[in-house]
Amino acid sequence: MDPVILMSAVSTTAATTLVAAMSTDAWQSVREVLLRALGGDHGPAVIEELDGSAQELNSAVEQDVSALEARIVTDVAGRLKVVMEGSPEVAGRLAQVVAEIIEQIADRMPSQAPAGTQNATASDSAQQAVQFSGQQNNSFTS
Repeated sequence: MDPVILMSAVSTTAATTLVAAMSTDAWQSVREVLLRALGGDHGPAVIEELDGSAQELNSAVEQDVSALEARIVTDVAGRLKVVMEGSPEVAGRLAQVVAEIIEQIADRMPSQAPAGTQNATASDSAQQAVQFSGQQNNSFTS
């Protein structure tokens, strides 16, 4: 596989997994495993940045957390990619760590997509077709 594609895939997957772990009680053990995987040259600085992101994420109050998570994932993926470009051997260790982290936090993550109920009424020529997890009731009148 092309090393650039591999680094991109690993950094994105790792970033998504790390951000998911930030809001669980597993974060402290996850960061220790990550520190060992990144090594002494990069580990402490990356962990410091991630701790700041975790604090920002966990202190978010009633704001659009998904937008914040997306921004943090992008930032973390970029940082990890820079680390892997400087030390390509980190990619393999990081991929192993991601598998360990997923195993560690899997039971703390939601088992299914959020569900809800939506009731919609449309009249005249208006129509609505929204599909999501949960119950949906539509009525169309002329």
